Amino acid sequence: IALQSALLGANEYDIRAILALTGDPASMSDQPGTKGVFEGNSTLLLDIIKCFNGGIDYAGKPLDERPGTIYPFAVSSAFAKNPRNLQKKLRQKLEHDAMAIITQPVYSTENAGMLLELFEKAKVEVGSKAADAQLILGFFPITKLRTAQFLTSHVPGVDVPKEWHEALYEAKNSGDEAQEKRGRELSGRLFEALYALHPRIHVMAANNFALAKEMISLVR
Repeated sequence: IALQSALLGANEYDIRAILALTGDPASMSDQPGTKGVFEGNSTLLLDIIKCFNGGIDYAGKPLDERPGTIYPFAVSSAFAKNPRNLQKKLRQKLEHDAMAIITQPVYSTENAGMLLELFEKAKVEVGSKAADAQLILGFFPITKLRTAQFLTSHVPGVDVPKEWHEALYEAKNSGDEAQEKRGRELSGRLFEALYALHPRIHVMAANNFALAKEMISLVR
């Protein structure tokens, strides 16, 4: 009921592009013994959106006033040791009518190519209703070694290549300025390569808008 209420309230303010997230389990927090107090997941939210777009609530009852069309987006890991598991999760999001899936940050064209291949296979499995669905590659520029280390050790589903760690470690020995310069070079080359492969990219820069602008300017 709370999810439905929040969606209808947002709709009144013309907020209609919704990113459906389950969120990390409470057990991953820094508070030992923490337990979640919520029900459902991202597919439940996608199902509610599907109902609203059909003019009914989640219980199947007609809405007195049909809300404006809601555009459902979903997210995906960028990497998995077992690609079949990743393909299965992509398929599940598409089966629940996600119009686009945004991946976590990608750090190689090989990784991006694998994701695109898995996504196309998932679309075939789902059939015609997923024909127009899109994959949006996540991009997060790295300018410090500690960022690469954090992503590798604390963010499931992200794979920062060993070469990046080594290059940033070597540059760090020459000072912070050299480290940041090397990170910008690596990130810039990656962004250009990803854009050439698949120009549908979600740029994340932790509120560093100047860095985001710098990356985007490389392909404009």
